[in-house]
Amino acid sequence: MTFHHHIGRSMFDRSVVNYFSFSARACRFENVDQEDAYVIRPFPSMWKCGVVVPDGFDPMAFDTKRLQSLCRSLDILIHMKEGIKEFGLECGNECSGNGSYALSTVVMPWEGDEIIPDKLTVFNKIFQFHQEIWEDQLDVLNERFDDKVPFHLVDHVREENKRKSPCLNSVFGRPSAYYWSDWAENEYDYERELAFFTWLQNIMVPSRVYSAGYGKMSPAPLFFITTLAPGWVGGILSCEFAD
Repeated sequence: MTFHHHIGRSMFDRSVVNYFSFSARACRFENVDQEDAYVIRPFPSMWKCGVVVPDGFDPMAFDTKRLQSLCRSLDILIHMKEGIKEFGLECGNECSGNGSYALSTVVMPWEGDEIIPDKLTVFNKIFQFHQEIWEDQLDVLNERFDDKVPFHLVDHVREENKRKSPCLNSVFGRPSAYYWSDWAENEYDYERELAFFTWLQNIMVPSRVYSAGYGKMSPAPLFFITTLAPGWVGGILSCEFAD
């Protein structure tokens, strides 16, 4: 499959970004007229491979070396997307009380002093979310992981027993039906799932989780990003319950 096939523009599928297109009407901004409220502007794009990119992003503006790194990044994200589909993963399904929201893969160019851009850069410079969403939440709702994030495949964690420690499953959550019914026996292959989560654990280090918009919109946007290849960061764009 060619690089140009991957990067052609596509209509949004069941992407979390699709939610942002209409959620402005539900925003609770204190200092903005409701008619002028929006979540993100300009709106991001989605390539044919299903990866979300910032608006106006032109990969052909980069040199050959950066494009080779972008291809490696897309390979990672496409494999991630395939695992999400195969195992029915959604944000908040387990190890979290945050509902259940679609996982979209995202990539963005990055060259800076920090290995991963900070929250302000992601929410305001790379993607232009309304400042009411993030401006008073820059120092909260952030997680930094410099080591591997644990995961589990043995027991689905019910809400009353949510894990307090960091867990990959809080973002890459498996459907409850997987462990609470016989349906899963014919749907999932444990060894394949273990291989995917082991691969994912190695990919998502170091990583950052940024969310913003609590008390202002629900669900609120969430990024779970890592370094993918030299000059590129990315991972997951999703939502979490934020009332």
